[in-house]
Amino acid sequence: MERELHFGMFHTGLEKGREGFDFALKNPALDLFICECDYRGEVFDTQLREIAAAGKRAFITFTYLLFRRVSREEMMVDVGGEYYAKQELHADYRERLVEMKAALDARPYKDAILGFYVDEPFLQGISAADFTKATRAMREILPEMRIIPCFCIAPVAPNYWTIPHVDSITPDCIRYITDIAYDLYHPYKSETYDKIHEEMHERMGDMVDKIRVWYVPGTMNYRGDKEEQYALEHLYNFARCLEKEKNPGGLLFYTWITFPNDSIGNVGLQVMERDHGWNQIFPAIETVVDRLRKGEPVGNDYPA
Repeated sequence: MERELHFGMFHTGLEKGREGFDFALKNPALDLFICECDYRGEVFDTQLREIAAAGKRAFITFTYLLFRRVSREEMMVDVGGEYYAKQELHADYRERLVEMKAALDARPYKDAILGFYVDEPFLQGISAADFTKATRAMREILPEMRIIPCFCIAPVAPNYWTIPHVDSITPDCIRYITDIAYDLYHPYKSETYDKIHEEMHERMGDMVDKIRVWYVPGTMNYRGDKEEQYALEHLYNFARCLEKEKNPGGLLFYTWITFPNDSIGNVGLQVMERDHGWNQIFPAIETVVDRLRKGEPVGNDYPA
């Protein structure tokens, strides 16, 4: 598999605001966007034109198109009450993909679209069976597009943490994806994280050598009670995890914005840089990205 690394920051798509979009568009360390809006809308069209003009790439989302929510109920996770929403495939999901393909093929920025992204499909209430059907159809109808789901610990290492109603990955349910991302935002502990990564690779089975692996460093103030050192340690440790991968995909930094009424209390990098003096993390991101692109050791500028 050809080595190809990309680097992006969550929630810098134009649908989240012009400030973050322009910041990422102009920054040479970031070459990838996740566009979380309907491909049939003006915002999608505007940002993809600008992304293409800047020579950058994008993953686009698809759950809004292929799935429908059928129920919603409260569940408990490690941060308290959250909602579990059961989703099912639309009966005409293949026809919807054919329609999307025709539309995207006609647009001048088609080559800027790297593939499809889905955030926490199993936590969103998508079953492993429906996920497999959807991704198989996507590979058949749009074979040039990569597919990257991002999973938290529950689906990839249920021996360490699990949630009721949430499926775990198996080689069969990830057979049609091309990439996989992993996120976990607790303070980095090498011994625990190494074991989680080991289980994740084991659960990938015979797909482990066929899928690019991405990591999601927590480059924000997790739960609102962390110092900048937390983000630096996350960044360097996950970058070193990426170094060890046979087929590395890249890093997706979490996150730029601060969500209103965030029940967890996360504060995005935008606010931490602007209002709280976090002046080391983005220069560190630039350093790490530069080293990874050059194939140089990430190093240990900040202790694990």
